[in-house]
Amino acid sequence: IIGGLLSITLLLAQSLTIRVKMWNLRAKLSKLQTLTDTERISKDSDFNSKDQKTKRETTKTLSTSQEFSKE
Repeated sequence: IIGGLLSITLLLAQSLTIRVKMWNLRAKLSKLQTLTDTERISKDSDFNSKDQKTKRETTKTLSTSQEFSKE
């Protein structure tokens, strides 16, 4: 009986430690996902702003070249 109770106690303790480790890893994973999502949004935003800047510069260049061709 004592051996059975000891085994059950050890198995429960081991199960509890595994659950705690899983909980900690899930928390770390959640933080990393948040960081990567933030970086991805930031890079997309930077890319879009650079793309918009390029479009504006192209439009400006075209309009300037059209003005010169009119003269």
